Amino acid sequence: MLVTEVVCSSVHTSHCQTRQPVTADWKASCSIQESAGASTAEEGRARQFTASNYRPISNLPTVSKVLERLVLARLRPQLLSSANFSQFQSAYRKGHSKETALLEVLDGVFTAADNKQVTVLIGLDLSAAFDIVDQRLLLDHLRLEFGVTEIPLRWLQSYIRGWTQFIKMGQHESHATEVDVGVPQRSVLGPLLFAVYCSPIADVITHHGIQYHQYSLLSCKM
Repeated sequence: MLVTEVVCSSVHTSHCQTRQPVTADWKASCSIQESAGASTAEEGRARQFTASNYRPISNLPTVSKVLERLVLARLRPQLLSSANFSQFQSAYRKGHSKETALLEVLDGVFTAADNKQVTVLIGLDLSAAFDIVDQRLLLDHLRLEFGVTEIPLRWLQSYIRGWTQFIKMGQHESHATEVDVGVPQRSVLGPLLFAVYCSPIADVITHHGIQYHQYSLLSCKM
């Protein structure tokens, strides 16, 4: 009953112009050190003082994740069925994976070889990709290209904006600072929103007559 009340409250608040549907308590991320990569204790201590080894991780409450999954269930069908969603986006949707991405790319290479054509493969890797999302452009994509408007758009605007971030080193924590770029990592909606943000890349590539395939943080062009 409590979860139902929280969900209903968030939806009803979307009608109100003076209140935020997603509370600030659910929008805090902690930058912690990545554990992988250190082979010795000395190397591990050295990594503590390297800024690139820290990533903002969102430890969200269970109720928040339940709410996100409900929104995802309603939002994903509309986004994936849109002609503006990249048809060669393999990550973050059912029936598509790194295996299907590799099969598509290899099929293109083999087909070109059979036709006695030369293939040039270019890989683009975006470092800390979730952290570079322009929130204003993301909301514009949702509204103008995917038809998300009115109450759903207001809820997503409240969810995307207003996140805070602080750094934790051992027992020490910094003051929280508001973040105006990026989508939260380890969240339910974050991966799909990132895929929506990257979809216009497909239009740029196809405009130049180049074949492409996108997977997660990887965009391959042939």
